[in-house]
Amino acid sequence: MSRAVGLDVGTRLLKLVELSGSPKSFKIQRLVVEPWPEGTGEEAEAVQSDLVRRLFAENRLPKDDVCSAFDAGSAVFRDVMVPFREDDQIEKVVRFEAENHLHGRAIEDVVVNWIRTGDTKDGSQLIVMAAPKADLAQRLGLLRRAGVEPASVDLDATAVFTACEASGVFAEDPSVVILEIGARTTTMLVVDGGKLKSVRSFMVGAETVTTGVQHDLSLPAGDAAARALRPGPADPDALLVPALGVQGSTRETSKSVAELEHDSVEQRREEFVRKLQREILRSTSSARAETTATKILVAGGGSLLPGLAASLAERIGLPVEPLRLLERLGYVPKGENAALQEAVCPVAIGCALRLIGVDPLGIELRQEEFAPSNTFEVVRGVLALAALLLVLLLGGLAFMTKESRDRERTLYLTGRTSVSGKALTILQQVEERYQQDVKGKSPEDAKSAANKIIAAIPNDPSYLISVRNHLSKRYRELEENLGLSKDIPSIQSAFKAWREIYLAFGTIPRKELGFFRVNKLSITQQSASMTIEIEAQSNLDKIVAALNSNEWLREHAKDPTRQVAIPGNLQLNAQKRSTVSIEIPFADDTR
Repeated sequence: MSRAVGLDVGTRLLKLVELSGSPKSFKIQRLVVEPWPEGTGEEAEAVQSDLVRRLFAENRLPKDDVCSAFDAGSAVFRDVMVPFREDDQIEKVVRFEAENHLHGRAIEDVVVNWIRTGDTKDGSQLIVMAAPKADLAQRLGLLRRAGVEPASVDLDATAVFTACEASGVFAEDPSVVILEIGARTTTMLVVDGGKLKSVRSFMVGAETVTTGVQHDLSLPAGDAAARALRPGPADPDALLVPALGVQGSTRETSKSVAELEHDSVEQRREEFVRKLQREILRSTSSARAETTATKILVAGGGSLLPGLAASLAERIGLPVEPLRLLERLGYVPKGENAALQEAVCPVAIGCALRLIGVDPLGIELRQEEFAPSNTFEVVRGVLALAALLLVLLLGGLAFMTKESRDRERTLYLTGRTSVSGKALTILQQVEERYQQDVKGKSPEDAKSAANKIIAAIPNDPSYLISVRNHLSKRYRELEENLGLSKDIPSIQSAFKAWREIYLAFGTIPRKELGFFRVNKLSITQQSASMTIEIEAQSNLDKIVAALNSNEWLREHAKDPTRQVAIPGNLQLNAQKRSTVSIEIPFADDTR
């Protein structure tokens, strides 16, 4: 069974998904979520690559059938219009168009992909995506150090779209907004009628809540993150302290430490929701969607912030629900962090899906200098599945037909009454007659020549094919000798050409021509040449136009894209009339 691995390395977590199956029937075999070591530099990369190597080894995952995600927060997204609708024409101009929109970046420093989001009056509307090559090279180098050579690299934003389409999200809700909320960035997809209309990635992540809580309460980073994710009201039995900012003693107000902490966390969460609201409204208003979204679906680690869905729904005015891809695909997460696995899995699932043939957007970052140097180094999941099915099919057929094969082989090759024996008799009779009647040989010499040909044909399962080919060869030789070969093109009738020329002249009203006479007309397979005599020189254009408009002449012209009738120079004769030669070159099919 085909296996494909989706790898998503985020700011805080590494996500691995192993899929098996086909585009229409697939199953999640394994899901791994591990903390990602922070830091940069040689030592940090060594620790990170060791983690990747260990996870692949422990879970026995293939290192070639891997699709890795690339952070959309590092990429640039631009809406661009081009005056073309054909994909090949768009591909030729998209880099030039993108260069005009990449402010501060050179086109040579990015990998460009595009998605058509709709048609305009004069062409197509595109989303152009530019991923920096430096970041891509760094990520591929880290994975290569771990012994992993990805077959493909997808943007995390488009991988989420792939996962949603394959799991039936858009069949259920064709017009939605999808938010993948990470630690540092949030990716937003606007989908209308099941089609991607807008992609944005903005630097607003759940880490802003953790950082704010850490600053407000002077907590370590780990404790601040745990407090930001902790639901529920404050503990009423906790220690009471005076509320800040209260002057005088006319009315004393006290709050517990837990209540103060709760207020701080709630304030930071609300600030985060307001930022999300601002970005969502800005993106949806600029998206070229024909239908208003019916709901917002959230995923990513940041979607686990308590109260986020309710608060965002109240501010936006749309239902906000978890994406729940694992639930849709029938996979039950294992371990204590089931909710986290459910939230952070979409990107890795989308990456794995493209290697088994689900690729609705066609985004590929492994191109130009990042393309695999040898296609045999990369075994794609689709090809592996096809090869596996072919082996199983051939093995089954071999098992089912082994006994009958031996029996049929005996009937086919052995004895004069076998199929090959009857074919031999026919071949010998035909060849002897050919040698006598066509080559003029004596019966003894004809028989000897026939025996040599028969002896040269191997007595194997291809025997009938060899006999047929030899008989077909003799048949073609006889056809050519008798002038009956269908391979010889037919000769065009000169009378047909003369008639079409006459009909072309007839399209001109006779009164307009005045004096008109054809002095000479010569027709061959290569051309029709004529000399005409006219009284008014201006009539030459009418005659040439009439010949050029004739459908049969244009169909048989040597170059139909140019002028069919080619006039020569006008000359005056003794009667003060003009004579001119006209040449009509034909396409010669007899050569």
